[in-house]
Amino acid sequence: MTQQIVLRPEPFLDARGKPKASPAELAERLTSLKGKQVLLLDNGQLTGECPQYAIVFDILEEALKTRHGVVACPRLRDELLVGGKERMKDVAAQILARKVDAVILALAHAGVTEPSVILASHLERAGVPIAMICTNLGGPLAAITAESYVPGLPLITINPMLEDSEDVVRAKAEDIFPQIVDALTLPKTELKKRFLTKSGASTLKTAVGGQLTLDSELTIEASTDVSGGLVAEIDPSDFAEELYRQLCANSMCDGFPVIAPTRKRVQRMLAFTDRDPQHELLEESPPSGAPITIEKLAVNAVMAGCEPEYFPIVVTAFEAMAEPRYRLHQAAITTHPSGNAVIVSGPLAKELGIQSGPGCLGPGFRANATIGRALTLSIMNICRAIPGRSDLSTFGSPAEYSYCFAENDEKNPWEPFHTELYDSETTTVTVNKCEGPHNVYDLIGSRPKPLLTAIAAQAATIAGNNYKWPGDLIVILNPDHAHTLAREGWTKQDIRLFLFDKARNPVEPLRAARGIPRHAWPAWFEAEECVPVVRTPEDILIFVAGGIGPHSMVARPWGLSRLVTKPVTLKDGRHARSISDFASPKRQP
Repeated sequence: MTQQIVLRPEPFLDARGKPKASPAELAERLTSLKGKQVLLLDNGQLTGECPQYAIVFDILEEALKTRHGVVACPRLRDELLVGGKERMKDVAAQILARKVDAVILALAHAGVTEPSVILASHLERAGVPIAMICTNLGGPLAAITAESYVPGLPLITINPMLEDSEDVVRAKAEDIFPQIVDALTLPKTELKKRFLTKSGASTLKTAVGGQLTLDSELTIEASTDVSGGLVAEIDPSDFAEELYRQLCANSMCDGFPVIAPTRKRVQRMLAFTDRDPQHELLEESPPSGAPITIEKLAVNAVMAGCEPEYFPIVVTAFEAMAEPRYRLHQAAITTHPSGNAVIVSGPLAKELGIQSGPGCLGPGFRANATIGRALTLSIMNICRAIPGRSDLSTFGSPAEYSYCFAENDEKNPWEPFHTELYDSETTTVTVNKCEGPHNVYDLIGSRPKPLLTAIAAQAATIAGNNYKWPGDLIVILNPDHAHTLAREGWTKQDIRLFLFDKARNPVEPLRAARGIPRHAWPAWFEAEECVPVVRTPEDILIFVAGGIGPHSMVARPWGLSRLVTKPVTLKDGRHARSISDFASPKRQP
């Protein structure tokens, strides 16, 4: 006797977030440009990274006046690179005060793309039509950001090349001019047909309460065995494989298989935090504009393969990344090949099995792999920083998959990092946006000064971001190197001072080629022949980790964000002494 059985997968929670605010509606377009004022807004990239494209505004101004009767094209240059949400409101108010009829905004190229779209949403909401000029690099990021902030925003693509002559730039500007006019004058219905961009139709079915279901089921034949019971042989990976396929198709996966975030699994994760599931670690996270909540973080931690006990470390890491100085809104989409390095120092690291010894920066350790991966998945899914599209990283980096290790307290000849800041019972989580660690191979017998000179050489290079934007430098000494230095009487402060003095680059090539970045450098750098790669010795953090061998590591920073360290705390501010401080049977499903 046979019997058909239909199996359907349990729904799982959506790892993505939704913006709290409704998106802006497009402003009514102008019936004609004749007699109007059109503001030309340079957001800082046009005359920055693409200086030869500054003439684009000259060309557009001439064409608008001579061909369409525009009476004035006032100009505004504003450095949006350092801007955030509140800054965009201020810029919008300045523009509205000028009483212009329309705005042409350029150049959505890299880091200024998100704030430029947010600015456009404020202006469109206030009734001012916008045409935004994008490069091939910034266009996909602008499109994904616009989905959340101002659907249908007209995005016009131009492809700047550094070697373009003025004639080539003029030809390209002429080519996009009709699109710019259409963006400001077409009826809204026609405009949306032409410019409304979707990041990809979802193949996942949305159910009630933010749950998603797979568009699949299994039909199996169950047969009767000799004892009279029903027996069915099924492949337990069938649904997992389908989930993996559909998440990849919807840009909700880092490329590796995931654990299905069913409600029960997410509740088990949430049992290890005393924060409210809807508590917002970050109110708004472009490109998506969605808040980063504890619950969404838990969904992504499940997908990453975290044990529930790891969740307090994940939460603390994201609390650090949510600090304004970390600049997550840009760190998530930078062209720089860097990951979010997570360094856990203190007793919780050992309790959770976060590896600090041999192989701690590689595969094979669940805690290291999944804690770092949870951060990456959260940035992809909640922020919607999608590699190859809204994450603009030129190459990407293996460090973006996972980048987590612990400091080795037991083999540390100095005071561990967490006790420098707090006490021996407090665990700290440090997060830094930095490159994957660069190896320092000690060929000279681990003598202190030659070893540190080699580390300084690895830390200082004119090809590194910290040549132009000094950031926080992470030095990871293996226990042998650390003990060699300590036996010779070197303290961590001695090492910082030595590296600060030796890890320097000549200033002249930068001054001659690109100018001194006054917003990034301390003023005293400008008088130096060689400038350090950090602002102060205290910006060099020294950790002891790894195994036996002639290798130590240096992690060079992205430079536009600053390192943040947080203690692992309970909701009331008390420092957690054990993971059991978080476990709550009442929160178990």
